[in-house]
Amino acid sequence: MDAAERIFLARGFHATTMAAVASQSGMSKKTLYQLFDSKDALLAAIVERRFAPLTRPPEPDAGRALRDTLRDLLLQAVTFILSPQEIDFTRLLIADRGSGAAMARALGPQSAFIGRTTLVRWLANQATALRLADAQEAAALMIGMALGDWHVRLLLRSIDQPSAQQLQHRVDRAVEVFLTAIVGNARISDPA
Repeated sequence: MDAAERIFLARGFHATTMAAVASQSGMSKKTLYQLFDSKDALLAAIVERRFAPLTRPPEPDAGRALRDTLRDLLLQAVTFILSPQEIDFTRLLIADRGSGAAMARALGPQSAFIGRTTLVRWLANQATALRLADAQEAAALMIGMALGDWHVRLLLRSIDQPSAQQLQHRVDRAVEVFLTAIVGNARISDPA
């Protein structure tokens, strides 16, 4: 999968062949096809692996303040989405998705990315305490607020990568705005 990802990023999805991936992986094409029955399946496995850190079940809060856990989960998602590797991969997906149905098939299970994140699962577990009707919508709003214009501008290469401090500040503000607007109490600090 590492070799395939490198080749996809360098050549694009449609220009990449299974023969090139097999060669870069030091295996025969037959062996590669025993592992992945198609290039679509290989891409789907790569995407699934990339998103794995953000889709683990939520860990118990162990008495942590809601605000702190929310901040950590949102920072994890935003840091991932804005990472240089993910920006490059997103560019690949955007460039190749419009050119064929194969990309859409490979990405089908990942289309609802936000809905599968640990952030959504945690919000769903806290729905009563946070007075949320829809955890997925809440996560999408928070991620969108924290990403702001940075995501598009990074995709367009019109800004430099935000620093860890800038990301933390943006996430802190997004959490404060979210808790004030959605929950009506920006001072939530009691453990769940």
